[in-house]
Amino acid sequence: MVTDELRQLFELHADVCQALGNPYRLAIMYALKEGEKCVSDVAATVGISVHNASQHLRVLRDRLLVRARKEGQTVYYSIANPKFVEACRLLREALAEEYGAERLKLTEVQSLDNTNLREGNTMSQDSGVDLALIQSNKVVDARGTSCPGPVLAAKKGMAEVKIGEVLEVLSTDSGTRKDLPAWASKMGHEFLGTIEEAGYTRYFVRKMK
Repeated sequence: MVTDELRQLFELHADVCQALGNPYRLAIMYALKEGEKCVSDVAATVGISVHNASQHLRVLRDRLLVRARKEGQTVYYSIANPKFVEACRLLREALAEEYGAERLKLTEVQSLDNTNLREGNTMSQDSGVDLALIQSNKVVDARGTSCPGPVLAAKKGMAEVKIGEVLEVLSTDSGTRKDLPAWASKMGHEFLGTIEEAGYTRYFVRKMK
């Protein structure tokens, strides 16, 4: 029997599917799975105007599919829950399996979802977590500073997140690769791993106490 509570859930599910029923919005979800982006970066990645990107992002945000974070005058968007991305991936695979002979090849779809092809391996060897799907609760930008700058920035940022939440540190200093994991271990936090970007590195630490 379909209860009132279940019917409400189905209605919410339908609203989400309606929001995703646009190829550009699906492309935006795919683009954001690699990490947060500002509107202009989303527009450039998807191949649409900034105005159109803003409209699509508004729809996704209204359906709680993406979240926004303002830094100065710039708004950055990220996936609200990595399970949304996983659901889209599974649907693409199902489509490839059912209609692959006519329109798609399963291997091509799997390649599309393999982040190793675009940004390098984002799977943490220590935690087994796909770092590209992590939604950081706070980001501190220590780029341009040298030791002990990034660690001090991490220490300050960690005070602003709750236990279980993830702090992300951006750094250009090569020494951070050794210093930040050592600091996290000393303080009893979990160092999740890194993602290499153009000219800097993203470090992820989960607050444990």
